[in-house]
Amino acid sequence: AAPPPSEAYLPILPSMLVRLPTLLDLGVQPLSGPSRVLLCGEADFSYAAALCATQRGAIEVTATAFEEEMELHERYPRAAEALARVRAAGARCDNGVDARELSRRYPSEEWDRVVFNLPQAPPEPRRRNQIQRQRALLRDFCAAAASVLSRDGQIWVTLLAGQGGTRLDPNQRAIGDSWQVQLAAAQAGLLLVSALESDLGPLAELGYVPGGRG
Repeated sequence: AAPPPSEAYLPILPSMLVRLPTLLDLGVQPLSGPSRVLLCGEADFSYAAALCATQRGAIEVTATAFEEEMELHERYPRAAEALARVRAAGARCDNGVDARELSRRYPSEEWDRVVFNLPQAPPEPRRRNQIQRQRALLRDFCAAAASVLSRDGQIWVTLLAGQGGTRLDPNQRAIGDSWQVQLAAAQAGLLLVSALESDLGPLAELGYVPGGRG
């Protein structure tokens, strides 16, 4: 997890030029078959559509949204088109999925990659310290994702610059002003292994809109 957007760990081998993983390949290196990818909090499903368009045959996608489908279409007018593209690519689309309770929704499934782009806890107007909600969301998501992660799997979280609170963040904030993603991972028994910036240009060219608000 980290700045916009975080990327995953990739071993750098001596005397080899290794292309860094991106949000359009997730570091997937298919060996014995498609890697299973779970996308959480998809909003308008534009990221799922972009990923499916570039990774045909390499991944098996389950794309999820917190909203039920009727509410999804009301909030995100672009969702219908993106959903059609995702389903046409053979991916599974599930609505009403809480990223904090993945094992309850998927008690017998595992994924090689679990991805959550720009997580955002719902506002609570009367609560004074709103940042605590974001930290709790990250902590609960990390624990939930770990429970459905395959052996040697990876969790990818994208945050805006400064939110992650890691030493690698391009916008450094006081630790008390960040979402403390490294602590959230540790509390779930996970290790944050990489935090990199990502170029969203290629995603935008494929129709991705951060947060689905386009």
